[in-house]
Amino acid sequence: MWHFNKNVDYISGALCAAIYDQNTGNLYHISAKARRFIELLIFDKQEINDYQNNPFFLTLLRFNLISNTDTIDDSMTSYEDHESKIDFAWIEITSKCNLKCIHCYDGTSSNNSIMNFDDFTIVVDALRRYGIKRVQIIGGEPFILGNKLKDYLCYLSKDNYFSVEIFTNATLITKEWASFLHENNIRVAISMYSYNQSDHEYVTKVKGSYLKTYAGIQLLKDASVPYRVANVLMDNVSLGECNTELFKLSCKKDVVRMSGRASFELLNPALIKLKLITKTTFQKKYRVDFYRSALHFHNCFKSKILISPDLKVYPCVMERRICHGNLKDNDLNQIIQSSLQRLNKDKIQVCKDCEYRYHCFDCRPNSLEASYETKPWYCTYDPYSGKWADENEFIENLYRKYKIDFQAVEQ
Repeated sequence: MWHFNKNVDYISGALCAAIYDQNTGNLYHISAKARRFIELLIFDKQEINDYQNNPFFLTLLRFNLISNTDTIDDSMTSYEDHESKIDFAWIEITSKCNLKCIHCYDGTSSNNSIMNFDDFTIVVDALRRYGIKRVQIIGGEPFILGNKLKDYLCYLSKDNYFSVEIFTNATLITKEWASFLHENNIRVAISMYSYNQSDHEYVTKVKGSYLKTYAGIQLLKDASVPYRVANVLMDNVSLGECNTELFKLSCKKDVVRMSGRASFELLNPALIKLKLITKTTFQKKYRVDFYRSALHFHNCFKSKILISPDLKVYPCVMERRICHGNLKDNDLNQIIQSSLQRLNKDKIQVCKDCEYRYHCFDCRPNSLEASYETKPWYCTYDPYSGKWADENEFIENLYRKYKIDFQAVEQ
């Protein structure tokens, strides 16, 4: 009686299938023909003429994927469905900002919400009761609150329970602020888009913002405040040549996501190629821990939440189409929806029929459609035909489908 070995999983798609070998981290794609062979041999237990001389059968043996025994241990093909716990929260204390970045995840231009201090204490106390220790303060621009922000940060940091980071454009950081952050063990994350002033300010739409951010970073370094600098890749924005020791920008990491103000106009063919899910995406070993989690949970929503100025709880900074609930109504333990944590690829259109679905990182807000359940716009695989689209043709089709539509909307 043939069966898959322990920690070897067979995942079917609409046409083809895949074998996930958790012992090695290898992923094997199975054609429609090979799938029929496996299902007859292993699942239907049918006799197959001369199967022991079948090249595919011999390959399964060679890679130690199958065995022939009289009994099967259920643990070979079952995995405990662990509960997932939120362990990180963004607290959006304001939507106000002194910059006007063209890709901001806040798609509005007139939202000036501020979380008042009493509501902030409700949020912090709720996070503490739930057991969340990692927090990032975001906006808008947090430092636009001025000295009021110190009250928020002091309440958050009073007993060193939380690990705190602030995400900022750094334009409002002063020497006094840098000293305060150092004294309160608060880390800082900073957005910077280019080594060139003109390119950076093309994104921020505010003249002088580059020099202010640069000066803010220098103050943080002088005060020994731990900081990191993040950049987003966009069309018409050159990183330029590295001209400082204060920070390093990445030319490959974070392509602008289609959320908020960002539109397809901010992409170009080269950036789209960096983003595409292609055949080569799955030709490397997969992370076994990621796979086991993806069987049941969304890779981000399972452990992260955003709390907005009005105390609504969302699964992500950029994903505002779905909501857990509001902290004004109930405690965090009561409003966290397991269904959102479990929004894995089994619930996503087309992806649910793909054999690669548990080896594919998912960013729900990076969407060009109104629905949050659509297949990623940058995936080139069709699970119903088992074929990968030509990259250039795929990109041309994207331009035909979206760029014309976006131009029409703008006009």
